[in-house]
Amino acid sequence: MAPLEGLWWSEKGEVNYAHKEDFHFISMIRRPDFVTKGDFDWAVAEATRKKKTDFSKVEFFPYEEGRCVQCMHVGSHDMEPITIGKMKVFAAQQGLSIAIDDILTS
Repeated sequence: MAPLEGLWWSEKGEVNYAHKEDFHFISMIRRPDFVTKGDFDWAVAEATRKKKTDFSKVEFFPYEEGRCVQCMHVGSHDMEPITIGKMKVFAAQQGLSIAIDDILTS
């Protein structure tokens, strides 16, 4: 199984770790390319039936990542700004920009 990944942001612009209640996020696990929407719908229905749990918020989320900067953060969530700052510096050095706002609003 692929690792859990996430997209997170704040509607107020820059993420403020002192106000985590303002965070919005999408958690994702990459699915194999051969898994179709029909396969996904079947799996959600089966899990709902077998586990007797509401999985209605789970969604098939096609996502084209494209060229990107990634880094595995190790440590507490409160220290993420340091890792993200390093990623932003690296991206700028490579002539790249952060496009998360464009992705989430399209």
